[in-house]
Amino acid sequence: MIGFTKGEAAFVLLGELAIITLIALPIGSLLGYWLASAIAAGFSTDLYQIRASFAPEAYGLAALAVLVASVISGWLVKRDVDNIDLVSALKTRE
Repeated sequence: MIGFTKGEAAFVLLGELAIITLIALPIGSLLGYWLASAIAAGFSTDLYQIRASFAPEAYGLAALAVLVASVISGWLVKRDVDNIDLVSALKTRE
């Protein structure tokens, strides 16, 4: 990471991950609600109705799973940034 210390590079990468995750959670929740409602309405006919039901616990569990996955991937990125050899990385050809 030319011009950055390992800590600064990790901060940039982990900060981006945090911002994207925190923006994606509410947008994904709204799009999921809309998609489930649209699918239920699309499969409903005159003979039967499919009702879309949403439990707040499901949203909380999904958000928790996304946050745990983000923390684990952030930890893996931080571990790799800490172990990178900057001299050999600069010597490699693209």
